[in-house]
Amino acid sequence: MRAVYTALFGDYENLTEQPASSASTIRWICFTNNPNLTSDSWEIRVVEPQFPLDVVRSARMIKILGHPDLDEFDETLWIDNRITLKIAPETLLDEWLVDSELAMFEHSYRERLVDEFYAITKAGYDDPARVYEQLIHYAEVWPATLDAKPIWTALVARRQTTDVARAMRTWADHVLRYSRRDQLSVNQCVEPLGTAFNRICGDNWESEWHTWAHPGTDKSLGRNTAGARDAFVHAIRAPLSRLAEIEGPTADKLEALEASNAQREALIGKLRRDLARAKQQATKVATASGSGAASAKPPAKKRSRIVRWRAGAKRRLYRAARRLGYRR
Repeated sequence: MRAVYTALFGDYENLTEQPASSASTIRWICFTNNPNLTSDSWEIRVVEPQFPLDVVRSARMIKILGHPDLDEFDETLWIDNRITLKIAPETLLDEWLVDSELAMFEHSYRERLVDEFYAITKAGYDDPARVYEQLIHYAEVWPATLDAKPIWTALVARRQTTDVARAMRTWADHVLRYSRRDQLSVNQCVEPLGTAFNRICGDNWESEWHTWAHPGTDKSLGRNTAGARDAFVHAIRAPLSRLAEIEGPTADKLEALEASNAQREALIGKLRRDLARAKQQATKVATASGSGAASAKPPAKKRSRIVRWRAGAKRRLYRAARRLGYRR
């Protein structure tokens, strides 16, 4: 059994109708989170996105790993929403999977995978920090991959085999760990398939099998790029607002604590100096009164004054310590 499938989450663009479906006998399934979506070409399957706040990766996971509703099919063809098939998908699957288990186009206008990394960063399609991290890791671990001809992933024909499933799981892991742009990671992940992977040569924009709509010129897509930017703004607006609410009172408390700490340090310094002077004076008195003999005691009058002075100094010290919050 065979099926064609795609995924469309959010309000990013309109679902592309497929005239070739009228001449096809296999199933055409569109996975979406929009219960109001209708189509003359596709069977609409409403599903929950795997990541509700990341609809791009949610669609990527269905693209790469499939869906339980597809387990009954032996062969499947994924097509991006911008793809319009020119022929029946049965013909494409027959030609692409004749001697292989997985087939995708080669990139027709990039020579090296490293060029794709540069293009993604320049166009701002993903977080540059994440893209650069992936590039650095690949350069360290799989440098030869960066010089390979990149793969174009808008069409993915596959057989349901153990080796293909293992390659797809690795691919999904890279998309989750690194950039969501799956063309950056697919080369490394399908390489273990060897001859079971079929690289299709042809123009990515248009071939005997398909056409690929350009989002800037094909208005039928109805692509809402502003919506994607607004989603980011809305996602960070609440945390930033909460941060502003916390920041003011926290700064005031910090300033008050710093002032209190400065006063405490100043008082502690004064007490230490007073104690040092008291010790010096006590030492002088003891030295003066005991200069005649080591065992001699100072006169009772002087001794009483010293005792009172020491007791008074201790009381002052204890009172200051209590004001600072210290206890015996």
